[in-house]
Amino acid sequence: MHPLPVIYNKPARLSPNVIALDYCTLHLNGKPDTFLYFYSAGDMIWQAHGFPDNPWVSSSQFKKQLVESDTFSPGTGFSVSYPFKVEKGTSISNMKAVVERPWLWKVSVNGKEVKPTAGQWWLDKRFGVYDISQAVVPGKNILGLSISPMRIFAEIEPVYILGDFSVWPDTSGFFLAPSVRLEYGPWKTQGLPFYADRISYSGTFNLQKKTKNIQIQLKNWNGTVAEVKINGKSAGVIFSPPYVLSLENWCKKGENKVEVIVYGSLKNLLGPFHFVRQRGIVTPWSFKYAPAVQPSGNQYDQLDYGLNEEFVIAAGQE
Repeated sequence: MHPLPVIYNKPARLSPNVIALDYCTLHLNGKPDTFLYFYSAGDMIWQAHGFPDNPWVSSSQFKKQLVESDTFSPGTGFSVSYPFKVEKGTSISNMKAVVERPWLWKVSVNGKEVKPTAGQWWLDKRFGVYDISQAVVPGKNILGLSISPMRIFAEIEPVYILGDFSVWPDTSGFFLAPSVRLEYGPWKTQGLPFYADRISYSGTFNLQKKTKNIQIQLKNWNGTVAEVKINGKSAGVIFSPPYVLSLENWCKKGENKVEVIVYGSLKNLLGPFHFVRQRGIVTPWSFKYAPAVQPSGNQYDQLDYGLNEEFVIAAGQE
């Protein structure tokens, strides 16, 4: 087999970028405001409302026992604030926020109430989408959730910001900055540490005649699976060594367009990010503990997804 000349295009992100905000400031009656990990904030909220901890995580519901305890009195409840920083020049025109169970919360950005977009969801039908483009400003921003009275369904979870931006490690967490042109290499070193979707790597090559013995090879890559398209049609997937796929049924004489679409996973988006002892095994306890002080984004546990070298198109003798 000998490699064929390929004209490579720049990689392209196929979905909006995303950041997960997993630390927040808790505002709870009778207690000082505290900036802490979301799970720790949840424990404090449940304890303030008569539970030892989150009842949905640490116990099983007997019949309708938990649902029927949704009888909190007026004056109960809480609010949380998730800070995020936006560097000057970052595109905010299509910026969205995502909040689980949107019907529970009053949601605001920088004190301005925002409403979920009817009929839209992201990742899960219970993840509501909010247009926050008119509320976000350069510098520090606050996404707030509040509920009163308390509800038995009011679990605190990370919230998400979507848009056309890059995400870079800060001394505490991350910050948003203008998007950058992608290259071959790990996604998380190119402003995509939380990105869980697809990156397209494409190019063109020419065949002097229709060739039977032709293949594509991925030499250095990380992802859950890579889909290969030839001239817009799916030619198959690559997911195991030797990372080779035959293209003989898909190529034609003349110019051929090839596209390799690498898929990430929800690990980099949903975590766990902290105190990871063994990758590949995740339980509710995996999300329970995190540093008391939010660490730098460099310390979040995330995988190096991406196509690190240009793919190779090779042909053999007929």
